[in-house]
Amino acid sequence: MNYKRLLYICLLPAFFFAGANFIYSKHWPYHFLRQLGVGGIASQIKNFGDDGLLGELFSDDLIARDRFSPDVVDRTALVDVVNAMATSRVDIRGIGNALRLIDSMSLRQLGQDKLTLSVVKYSLDGYIKEAYAYKLAAIGKQTATEITCATLIIPGSGSDQALAIAHRDERNYHYGILEPYSDCDIYVLIKPNEDYLSIAHNGKKLTDNAYINHLIGIGSSYSSRYVTDAVALMLELKKHYPQTIVTGLSQGGLPRCW
Repeated sequence: MNYKRLLYICLLPAFFFAGANFIYSKHWPYHFLRQLGVGGIASQIKNFGDDGLLGELFSDDLIARDRFSPDVVDRTALVDVVNAMATSRVDIRGIGNALRLIDSMSLRQLGQDKLTLSVVKYSLDGYIKEAYAYKLAAIGKQTATEITCATLIIPGSGSDQALAIAHRDERNYHYGILEPYSDCDIYVLIKPNEDYLSIAHNGKKLTDNAYINHLIGIGSSYSSRYVTDAVALMLELKKHYPQTIVTGLSQGGLPRCW
């Protein structure tokens, strides 16, 4: 007979009922422990206010040095910047017909991250948004007139993948994805709250737990936003290049209908 197993079977119910009795009867040191917990929480709220909340939500490493948005200073600003991510949830198979480009692609240089940023403005179901990508000029051709193709890369899962791709980080799992397209101009999609679009506070980036469910709750979704951004970029690229290519890994390899 396994006496050790029998002992565990007997002790588990005993511990359960002892814990239940402790909470119900509130014997010492129940009140002492409870005061410690309540006091700590009350002290945190009193001393930090919004910073207590923001400190919990902004916990990811901040990699991008050039960023679109200024730092979030309070919860009102946080709600505004997260709401700005929202777009319509539509079937990707019909999105190309519903989406309208507003302006031609604009380019600007990022001084700290040493990259070229491309921006496309578009409208979809009443929303007016901008799609962002890092542009990497073709290295296999000598002149702009020789460049006849463009490749849009949709980064896979993980934080700040567009920067890692654009900087050709050998430690990143995307490494090597650029090489087959050296004769093309390459555009690396920047997803919401990633890379140039990072939402920051006190040197940290917003964690995805802060906005994934929120966007669903207001009738949008994180995935629908970066997919519509990708479609807008691709529609713009088709205007300027005879041949266009879409590629990606992991999360970035799932959308196949363009």
